[in-house]
Amino acid sequence: MTWTTNGYGGRVQIISGRFSINGDRGILIPRIEQIPGVDFIKYLLEPILISQAVGRIVEGKKNEYTKVSPEIVAKSILTLPVDEDDIIDYERIERKARKINSIQTIQKSLRKHREILDDAEVVIEIKDPYTTLSLGDERYFSLSIGERVLVKDGLPEGVPAYSANVKVPLTHIAESNIVGFDNPSILWGIDGIFFWNIIPEDVVFATTDHCGRLLINSPELSPDYVYHYLQATRLEYGFDRVFRANLENMKNLVEVKVPLNEKGEVCLKRQQKIAERYKKINALKDMLNEKLDVLQCTHVDINL
Repeated sequence: MTWTTNGYGGRVQIISGRFSINGDRGILIPRIEQIPGVDFIKYLLEPILISQAVGRIVEGKKNEYTKVSPEIVAKSILTLPVDEDDIIDYERIERKARKINSIQTIQKSLRKHREILDDAEVVIEIKDPYTTLSLGDERYFSLSIGERVLVKDGLPEGVPAYSANVKVPLTHIAESNIVGFDNPSILWGIDGIFFWNIIPEDVVFATTDHCGRLLINSPELSPDYVYHYLQATRLEYGFDRVFRANLENMKNLVEVKVPLNEKGEVCLKRQQKIAERYKKINALKDMLNEKLDVLQCTHVDINL
């Protein structure tokens, strides 16, 4: 068993085989030949060490910088089960370690399935007849980029400002830096992980220079349909931190297939029907993700 002495102080990791460590990690060297139930010992020890960590701890345990020295670890006390003769019950410890290991194996599998489900995109298939529209076609679309907003200038409350992560606001500001909220807005991240998000009409927000905004100019198009189509096809373009989803690339490369009716006209009814189907699919996906999150984060309670 090893623990982090600097950084996220007190986190315990079990390592098998040959390895090396530096000054940012400590090692617990057993004084007996074999210690059974190390998973159970880790389960007991880690919260004790974390509670004794000193340094910068921020809300949510993110980006903390804490320390747990060998001297602190040496003074820590573990409460272990004993038998009738008041001797440490290694068999009992081993049984509990096996239970913990089984539960952690299940949780690891759940995390893997959670990642697979999160990365999965529903394929959107548009049957004939349809037409293909470029995002650069100003008859149908208006694209814009926001202004620079610094986190240090942000407010705890106010107008949410979206940046490269279009799902969660970067910060809040006093007033919006954009106008026109009568219709839904479709946002995309210019760099980083390329995602889309849709903001309903009459919801006031702001955008940074890392966030793009798409508005629908034609009543023939359903904003919900356009959003779901763009999200479903987002991986086709390979946008990332290097190949950025800037205005030029969005207008020149990104397209939307729009269903037509029997007369060859853009069909709003077909768009709405497709959008409704993908709303239900994504709602089911979100529900499954939520349940997987609960299961994989459930605290293991193993009584002594």
